[in-house]
Amino acid sequence: MKKLRFLYLAGVATLMVASSCSEERTVMGGLSDNSIRLHPHITGSSSSRAVETDLAKFGSFKVTAFQDGLANYMENVTYTKAAGEWSTDDGNFFWPNKGDLYFYAYAPDAPGASGSYEITSSSQKFTNFSPCASAAEQKDFIYAYAKGSLKGNGADGMDITFKHALSEITVAAKNENTNYTIEVSGVKIGNIKNKGTFTFPSCDGDGNDASWITTEDKADYEITWSTPVTLGLERSSLDVSNVPFMLIPQKMQPKDKAIDGTYFALLIKAKNGNKIMYDDWAYIAIDKDWQMGKRYDFTFDFTSGAGQDKNGKEINLLFPTANCLILDPTGTNVGKIDVVNNINIFWSNPDVGDASNVLDKKSEWVAEVIWQDINSRAINFCNANGEVISGDTYEGKGNQPLYIKAVGGKKGNVVVGVKKRGAGDDAYLWSWHLWITEEPKLICGFMDRNIGAMSATPSDGDKTYGLYYLFGRKDPFTGNINRYNINGKSIGKTTVTPGPVSFAKAMQTPEVFYTNGGGNYDWASPNNYTSKKWNDITGSDGKSLFDPSPEGWRLPSKEEYSNFSTIMSNHDYSNKGRTYKGNWFPATGRRNGFDWGGSIIYVGEWSTYWTCSPNNKNTVYSLWCDMSNLGLFGDFYRCDGYSVRCVQE
Repeated sequence: MKKLRFLYLAGVATLMVASSCSEERTVMGGLSDNSIRLHPHITGSSSSRAVETDLAKFGSFKVTAFQDGLANYMENVTYTKAAGEWSTDDGNFFWPNKGDLYFYAYAPDAPGASGSYEITSSSQKFTNFSPCASAAEQKDFIYAYAKGSLKGNGADGMDITFKHALSEITVAAKNENTNYTIEVSGVKIGNIKNKGTFTFPSCDGDGNDASWITTEDKADYEITWSTPVTLGLERSSLDVSNVPFMLIPQKMQPKDKAIDGTYFALLIKAKNGNKIMYDDWAYIAIDKDWQMGKRYDFTFDFTSGAGQDKNGKEINLLFPTANCLILDPTGTNVGKIDVVNNINIFWSNPDVGDASNVLDKKSEWVAEVIWQDINSRAINFCNANGEVISGDTYEGKGNQPLYIKAVGGKKGNVVVGVKKRGAGDDAYLWSWHLWITEEPKLICGFMDRNIGAMSATPSDGDKTYGLYYLFGRKDPFTGNINRYNINGKSIGKTTVTPGPVSFAKAMQTPEVFYTNGGGNYDWASPNNYTSKKWNDITGSDGKSLFDPSPEGWRLPSKEEYSNFSTIMSNHDYSNKGRTYKGNWFPATGRRNGFDWGGSIIYVGEWSTYWTCSPNNKNTVYSLWCDMSNLGLFGDFYRCDGYSVRCVQE
């Protein structure tokens, strides 16, 4: 699964330079009649803070000036704007007849929670600076240096250009994945150095040596808000009241576990419909150094992931979706398949998958019918509005859903698979069972028919049988009948191949029924999930990733079959099966995966119904039905194909 990532844009604000100064305290050559007029402005200003776009909105600034070889000429003089001109209440200052003046200016008086200016002829610093705790209170610390003289500036005045001493940080986020909703109600920047001393450019340098020296003191900067921001396709600003962070420039110290180093965090609530998938801070390491005078626009992209939790574990926003989709046989409803969810959960799991098969937003894929048990076209690919898209395949991209509808007037089963565009045979990433039937009913806690059956009426015979399943596989298999392609052309009966095989191999070949291959009683090797229900790689106590049931239904556990007995049911010799509390269980036999090479045997004599509950590495608890018996047993082989009867989720 793709990790949460951020994008950054940096806008450079060039810093001013300075010159050296002396300790002398007299004015050389006397004063001229030309008053010192300053024309201040700010370059590299950010559009996100209104106070930066117009210096007048900043209120005021202070100036200290030195003359060649002399001490302070102006000392912490406050300038304000009135009638279009910047002036000082200390009266007019005049240009010396000889020599240059070196001006140092800054604003505001108190840019942070702590710190003090030290502007003398021998030292130009702002010491022990620390930003305010909240972004709303943080201020843009600006400074300027300029060199002027009577000859150059006496007539027209002198431009003085302010630059930014801090780094400006803005945060935004987006989510292009329609499979889940992301709500954001907070932003945090963590383990950030929060104390340092700023040194103005030196007088004898090249003007590019303004600098920060930080201490090891660190802090977290956090903003939360009561009304969440719901993310969409376009980036949404997360700067509350349009106020970004203003922080000390510094080198980042990222760690593999994001919370241990410099990090961003967003307080998110991730939801699938009404189901909350994650509700806490999501962390990502910051590895981009912050430079003085630059603005950084960081954008979190939740399309393919959500970063880490506080324990350093990747946050999984994908959720298992149903592997069986019931389609209305009238052809009036549109079925939707969220293609990426199960694919990316499975293939990103290191125990079974291959991360190269994960679909990102640029991945191109193709959907096609693998087989159907209907001898004419049964489904069409379409858009969300049900408008049919011509062709026998459908080409999609990224997390784009797949929409399907029945042709109408037919019942049966279709299996659709998805592979990457250009992939060859045996390269399916996932497959789904399309069950074209009326909506099944609930009878005594169970579905009224087997998965894949066209009827729940005992007298309908083999229409009540449905499909066969191997333990732990989501893929259905037919009985002893022909299969067809999307246009109704025969492709032969179910392919049977000796196993065992890996889960990955079985995933790529959903049309193949694998036998045990000798030596054990399982189709899978290695058997990774002996202790988990229906081989659930998610570790969930709920519906498994591999559960073959439709939405709203699930596999039964052994406990849900534990009360079945012959006392409450009779064998129907005419229709070949049993009715238990009004629910028909036909004698479907089995597809033998151990010693009969995958053949269909004992149809009409007995049947076995899977539970999701393993007994040991070879066997599973299942419901056994024959002429004399109805009950739960624990010795059924995983390599055999049995029927599935669902319970409500």
